[in-house]
Amino acid sequence: MPLSDVPLVLKSALEKEFIGTPSVLNEDGTTTPPPMALFIDVQSLRQNFADCKKAFGEGFLHAMAIKANPVSACIKLAVEAGIGIECASIGEVLHSIRCGCPPERIVFDSPVKTRPEIEYAIKNNLHLNIDNMQELEVVAEVY
Repeated sequence: MPLSDVPLVLKSALEKEFIGTPSVLNEDGTTTPPPMALFIDVQSLRQNFADCKKAFGEGFLHAMAIKANPVSACIKLAVEAGIGIECASIGEVLHSIRCGCPPERIVFDSPVKTRPEIEYAIKNNLHLNIDNMQELEVVAEVY
């Protein structure tokens, strides 16, 4: 989409109350969140992936933090571009795999990993950041 069209898209989304509307207070006291929209410039995202790979050259695993963008379509774009996914939870790991990310391109970077999570990571060839001596001991026992 050309940059000149962005104001028109946002204006239309606001007019149709897709974005920017207040939460609705229900009779039982709960609230219903407003509808929301997410706009992603796919061409720019692809270009950013390519620029990152070009800047560092071959031999590096570039990874997008899933917490920054857990949208399945964006994860798939990253995977198509040869980018890995950095995951801070086992749920993020499983989501990345469901989106087609090969396990060897996943960096599991949770600050507190359980023994079963470490075993899963090793068994499935994930990259594993070890954050403390206890995790290192588990890796030594499992590996």
